[in-house]
Amino acid sequence: MVFTRSMLNENGKQTIQALDAYSGVVRWHIPLLEQPCGYQQLCTSPLTYVADNRLIVLDDSQPSRLQVFDVASGKHVTAFPIALPASKGVASSLLNNGTLYLQTGIHEGGPYISGSSNTFWNYTIHAVHIADGTTAWQYQIGKLREYQDPISSMLSTTA
Repeated sequence: MVFTRSMLNENGKQTIQALDAYSGVVRWHIPLLEQPCGYQQLCTSPLTYVADNRLIVLDDSQPSRLQVFDVASGKHVTAFPIALPASKGVASSLLNNGTLYLQTGIHEGGPYISGSSNTFWNYTIHAVHIADGTTAWQYQIGKLREYQDPISSMLSTTA
């Protein structure tokens, strides 16, 4: 199965389509959001992951919502609200061993100007259990300049 995302369908909703990996035929599709744009009208596709024959989707609704679908049928299995601040955008993410690790950030200090020394991003890492949507922990990275990355890529190892 191959999954694709669209920004808007004819009803103004984001959709996810499941395509047959061999033929490219659409097996099923699901609408996700009533309003496709989040904080400050930033329009982004939802974060999607596949694990244990489930399609896991973190959409941009308020509050953020973790939705779980059956991979084969597209049937909605469950959904949980996720405690993420409304003003933060989600950047890097990783799903590992039933935990979704999300890097969020909020832009502070004025409008972005390339090379500016008075604007920065305030980053936080959130660990969320996908079984029930609860937050396991949060780590405040802090304020970084526009050109600084808090982490190169989110990596995971199993202990």
